[in-house]
Amino acid sequence: MPGGDGPPAANRWAERDPVAAKRLGRARAALLGVAEGLGMPVENVLQPEASRRLAWTPPAPTAQDVRAVLQGLGARPWQLAAVA
Repeated sequence: MPGGDGPPAANRWAERDPVAAKRLGRARAALLGVAEGLGMPVENVLQPEASRRLAWTPPAPTAQDVRAVLQGLGARPWQLAAVA
């Protein structure tokens, strides 16, 4: 990542921040379930970079706060409705 403005590579999360690594695992599982329900690839439901950023530095655990962060990361309205 240029300038180190985002989270580290996902394969380093367990050593850098085990709690964040667990959040990412749960987020990936939830996104996979949404993707299967919609019949589309998981990366179409939400960009992997957005899910990593959300898991690394999570907002308050409210749908409104999650929605605001995802919207700021470029999620489309239908993606917000599906995952926030």
